[in-house]
Amino acid sequence: RFVSSFAQPIIHPNRANLINSLKKSNIEYRPLICGSLAEQPVWKKRFTNLPVDLPNATKVNNCGIYLPNNHKLTKQEVKLICEVVNKGV
Repeated sequence: RFVSSFAQPIIHPNRANLINSLKKSNIEYRPLICGSLAEQPVWKKRFTNLPVDLPNATKVNNCGIYLPNNHKLTKQEVKLICEVVNKGV
């Protein structure tokens, strides 16, 4: 029996290019389910007079992505994911 996280989170300095490369290689991805509270529309709308500087949360919000990770990935699939991510750096 295997237990695995559904995805591997990473921070990538050029997420937009990485996403394009992942799409071209037919590799699924997801944005990180987190980020900067200060970047959320409700915060910007409701707390306009309360500026917040959260540089690490903003970096996660702008550069974070989940890559596939499960026990059924083949060695070839893992290799492809690694190649695409490494080319995108």
